[in-house]
Amino acid sequence: MSNPAPEKIKDTMADSRLQLAIYAATGRLMQKRADSVGADHLPEYQELRTQANAIKKHTIENLDGYLEQFERVVASHGGKVVFCDDAAEVAGFVLQLAKDRKARLIVKSKSMTTEEIDLNEHLHEHGLEAVETD
Repeated sequence: MSNPAPEKIKDTMADSRLQLAIYAATGRLMQKRADSVGADHLPEYQELRTQANAIKKHTIENLDGYLEQFERVVASHGGKVVFCDDAAEVAGFVLQLAKDRKARLIVKSKSMTTEEIDLNEHLHEHGLEAVETD
């Protein structure tokens, strides 16, 4: 099966309406940020950004340990964490879980991750209905 993502990316990048919408949204975002974190509102803004960057860097550098810790905590509360390598593996896991449970309706949160891997479409293709909680 071929990967349609490169073609989808090209089409998206060539969409002038989308480019204009992104440009306008970015401009609004930058203005709102300037309005809300200017020296009058948040004088320590730059220091906070530096701290946030350091936290992000530390977390990425130690991600394996944090994922292991997360998995332990979830398991200690009766949950299960499943790590998947790609979208197909995620879809396969969810579809198998639904089949094992004889589910026809999947209730899930809306997230960019499930949007990016087209999970709803995979579920629909297999006769499952996905309802988002938000």
